[in-house]
Amino acid sequence: MPRRSGAGSSSPDGGDRPRRGSTDDGGTPQRPSGGMLARAVSPISPPRRRRRPGHGARQRQAGATSGPVIFRMPRDHTPEMEDQAREYVNAANKALDEGRLAPGRVTVDGELERAKERAARNERNAAEDRDESYGDKVAAHLPDTTWSGTAEPPGGWGRHDGRLNSSLGSQSEKYPEGYQPTRFYLEGDDDIPAEHREPDSGNDPPSRRSRR
Repeated sequence: MPRRSGAGSSSPDGGDRPRRGSTDDGGTPQRPSGGMLARAVSPISPPRRRRRPGHGARQRQAGATSGPVIFRMPRDHTPEMEDQAREYVNAANKALDEGRLAPGRVTVDGELERAKERAARNERNAAEDRDESYGDKVAAHLPDTTWSGTAEPPGGWGRHDGRLNSSLGSQSEKYPEGYQPTRFYLEGDDDIPAEHREPDSGNDPPSRRSRR
């Protein structure tokens, strides 16, 4: 029986076939045995710190019937969204000062909910007629009906990001029914009463946290 060459097995054209793990004539490494290719492993991102319950949930748990309303910005919010939230808070405080809010937070359902949605739809249609379409923004009540008790917002309409609008509405509903707001804030505002402050808030640049 012919003896095999030590360099590798014989190929059909008489040359030696390269061993596995060697390179071909172009210097390209051969596929490793078993067909497994090494893959880079992405570093594991650290888990996000869990947020403590929002102010509304804490007030409900404490059985509070009145006090400040403090909104928390959504994660990964943009400067534009914070400006919109500030517009909402300013409008809510103006309506509060003018006596145009309900005596306490109301539940929005039934006919009031339908009227609220109808008012927002009418506003969007009217904006279309004025060639001032809302585009990808929503017609946001300033402030929400749950605070005013009316379908038509006392502070007019805002052109807000949908995610922000949903967040502010959801946070409002966490306060107890009948809760009487004494002031509206964004979390991190420097004039929030000390007993209602978040211990880890206020890390944003002062220019974005000062009231406007």
